[in-house]
Amino acid sequence: MRVVCKKRNLFQKIWKKIIIVILGACAAAGLMACYPEMKHSEIFAVPVQQETKEAIQTRLEELLENNPEMQDFVDGYENSDGSVTGGIDEEEKKEDSPLFLQWDERWGYASYGDSCIGISGCAPTCLSMVIFSLTRDETATPDALADYAMRHNYYVQGKGTLWSFLTDAGSKYSVQGTETPLDENTMKAQLDEGHPIIASMRPGDFTTEGHFIVIYGYDEEGFLVHDPNSRLRSEEEWTFQTLYPQIKNLWAYSME
Repeated sequence: MRVVCKKRNLFQKIWKKIIIVILGACAAAGLMACYPEMKHSEIFAVPVQQETKEAIQTRLEELLENNPEMQDFVDGYENSDGSVTGGIDEEEKKEDSPLFLQWDERWGYASYGDSCIGISGCAPTCLSMVIFSLTRDETATPDALADYAMRHNYYVQGKGTLWSFLTDAGSKYSVQGTETPLDENTMKAQLDEGHPIIASMRPGDFTTEGHFIVIYGYDEEGFLVHDPNSRLRSEEEWTFQTLYPQIKNLWAYSME
């Protein structure tokens, strides 16, 4: 009887180890599914904790040096409580493709990733512009898209918004996003079909790090863009020759 019990205990220990290994493999596979664009070595990185209010204030002041348009937003941050104070307004509803700014005081103070939408929310703000222009769905605000990204693990702490967010999140609003070639004629053809484009940008005219903008039209002077970080840049036309070396990737959007 003692021999049987010892064998049984040994058998149970072996099975426990096997189960632990299996569960570990499943967890790793789950992370791979959540972060398909991350390298294997990045999957197990320790997440960065959300910045303190003081650190965010410092970061905003640094950004203000390169973007004076943010002055009112930066001035108001200290007294903000991080809440959303408004949605799409009546004037914006009249426009075919309105400009939303990530640092708009209506939603810019809300938490996103390890800071706030005003600092890190260019991707959800761009997707909000695209979805609203296609659907007129007033619930598709930048803060709503930022919340979706956080709840569905599309934001990687300390790194930013995953590209897969731009192709996946629109389905909630019956909007389909697909990668499109970096080619002037192809871009114009998409826009002619009424398909706005989101561009991931390299450092250059629009950013010193990484950024997203919306390309919503073109004329004889160049492409028309909505930069969620600048009204002034959104008022300019941009030639393909200027944009080409700065674009990492493009996604075109249409109704499903």
